[in-house]
Amino acid sequence: MNKILQQLIDFRKKRDWEKYHSGLTLSHKLCIESAELAELFEWGKKPDKQRLSEELADVRIILEYLAHDNGINLDEAVKMKIKMNEEKYPIKDYPEWKEAIK
Repeated sequence: MNKILQQLIDFRKKRDWEKYHSGLTLSHKLCIESAELAELFEWGKKPDKQRLSEELADVRIILEYLAHDNGINLDEAVKMKIKMNEEKYPIKDYPEWKEAIK
């Protein structure tokens, strides 16, 4: 378990919040936090860096809890998804990207 995840788990445990963190409540919370993140960019606004940082952190915290509670290593899941996307969307199928990634 990485250090940040351990801090999150300890924080939650000390407050006895596990009982409120079902998959359903966490997934709802993720939607709420994602909407708050999107709101920062509403109407083409350039968000304040501090607020953006806070909202991104909120989204990550909820993702970390969801992954942990369901036995998923989020880093490994992301690595697997990158590999799947590389196979699904090979560069050869997107010639306009070849120049962009050089």
